[in-house]
Amino acid sequence: MEEKKLTGYPSIDKPWLKYYPQELLGKRPNFDKIADRIKMVWQNPDETMINYYDTAITVGDFFNRVNQAAKSLVAMGVKKGDAIVASLECVPEYVELLLACEMVGCCIKNIIDDIENTVHLINSDETVCLYIAPEYIKHTDAEQIYSNTKIKNIITIDPLFSYDKSRELRSNIAEVIKSKYQGDNRHNANNISWDEFLERGNAVASFDVNNEKNIRLFSAFTSGSTGEPKELMHSTKSVLGMIGQLSMMPCFSGERELWLHTVIPPVIVSVVTAAMCYPLADGKVLALDPYCKIEDLDLEMMHYKPSGWALVPQFVNVLIESERIPEEYDMSHFKMFGFGAEPLSKKYIEKVQKFLDAHNCNVPLSLGYGQSEGGSGFTVAYGKEMIMSGSSGMPYVDTVISIFDPNTTNELKYYEVGEICKSGAGIMIGYSDEKLTDDVLKIHPDGKLWLHTGDTGFMTPEGLLFVLGRKGLSVYPDKTVYPLAIENKLLTHPGIKDAIIVSGKDREHSGFDVPYLFVVAENEQNQDELIAGVIAHAETVLSPEEQPKEVFVIDKKPISHFKTDRRFLQKEYGLI
Repeated sequence: MEEKKLTGYPSIDKPWLKYYPQELLGKRPNFDKIADRIKMVWQNPDETMINYYDTAITVGDFFNRVNQAAKSLVAMGVKKGDAIVASLECVPEYVELLLACEMVGCCIKNIIDDIENTVHLINSDETVCLYIAPEYIKHTDAEQIYSNTKIKNIITIDPLFSYDKSRELRSNIAEVIKSKYQGDNRHNANNISWDEFLERGNAVASFDVNNEKNIRLFSAFTSGSTGEPKELMHSTKSVLGMIGQLSMMPCFSGERELWLHTVIPPVIVSVVTAAMCYPLADGKVLALDPYCKIEDLDLEMMHYKPSGWALVPQFVNVLIESERIPEEYDMSHFKMFGFGAEPLSKKYIEKVQKFLDAHNCNVPLSLGYGQSEGGSGFTVAYGKEMIMSGSSGMPYVDTVISIFDPNTTNELKYYEVGEICKSGAGIMIGYSDEKLTDDVLKIHPDGKLWLHTGDTGFMTPEGLLFVLGRKGLSVYPDKTVYPLAIENKLLTHPGIKDAIIVSGKDREHSGFDVPYLFVVAENEQNQDELIAGVIAHAETVLSPEEQPKEVFVIDKKPISHFKTDRRFLQKEYGLI
């Protein structure tokens, strides 16, 4: 096939499509509901669809429970356009509630936070009419909900409601669940158990099923890594857009793959779209494991032997540093090993690849770039060559990525640095704050809706995205530097395990930034000698404007919402 001549503009050329088989580029089936998309690949009612601590939930049982939960919402007075607030982990009942909300046409607002913020979320939206919490909700917290909001009944869910209690629960999981009940968990008279809630649905013979797919289905929060967390809303349409391009309509030939989800609650968009809805829509058995400790993730991997797993660097670190994974442990059960959440250094990627090679994990490492506002991942990088180039990979098949002048809607050409923008599948409805929505969702002269990410990068004629970071540091007098690029250079120093560049105010030049460096030592060593060595190394590998103003040694990288918490370091060390 003759190669198409490039215009120089990524949104027109879409050079990344050459990486996809031609049959994926044609028209694909259209679905009105996530449930319909899932049912297409799960037609045997007796097949296991969800694994909850080795208790099987079959296809038939799952969809019966979804229907019953939808009728129970209606029985509780929930109607189309309403919202319910849920403080749940990724238990089976959460997935059932999500699809029940899709049927009713209501929204599930996800929050796991202190009770004051939960009360605020309930009161900030007049459409909220129901609150759902784990059975171990504190009595005092329940009282605050009843005293300070319009909620009349809290629906509580036993964390082991879907577990076969005739079986002995593994001790590490039982320990975590038991710890949730420490304190005052007395039952409040106004609380309704999940069993009682489902029984109320028996009074509803039928109801009008929602058929709109562009109304809010769920809301979650941004990580807060670049500012205060923002509530954002997604629809059935945006979720279908994400899972459609992730799954690529595969053909199945026998044994089902098992995909694992651990720890991270559904307050993060990618958990709902990529970690739970996608595997089910792709015909994979979903193993839900919300109550394991992060430090026990090595045990969970060896127990489930998953084909895929929603990973973040914090989880991968547990595996790499584990003393419980035998040297001979075979990780060939993975059909995909990838993770995201934040940009990664080349040194770290090499460390992960070395670990995978040592354990016979024969699939290429994959990384990606994305945002909650766009549904999850925007791009994917497969294999060593693409990843080690520093690229974030190629856009997904139904995603268009291009670079724009941050002050206009003018598209830039290949290699020109500007703001990364996304059009296509998976884009949110918007934030709960309309003004914030208008700042990031814009109709361009091409007539398409574009999500403005606030991140800086460039595209290549090969269709690969290179992410430089969030705006970069503006260094006096007129230079912009990017933390990841600096970190990669500094990590060539053998004594550094982690390097974190944090922006601080330039006290001498108003309106400008200066880079500060935080390092984690590779091994125990003298701090003064390490700092002196790092400064000398920086003078060799960094440009003048990239030089850190000061170097700090820290014990470990601070983590918040499963990402490096640079804002914590800024505040803790008085840099802002």
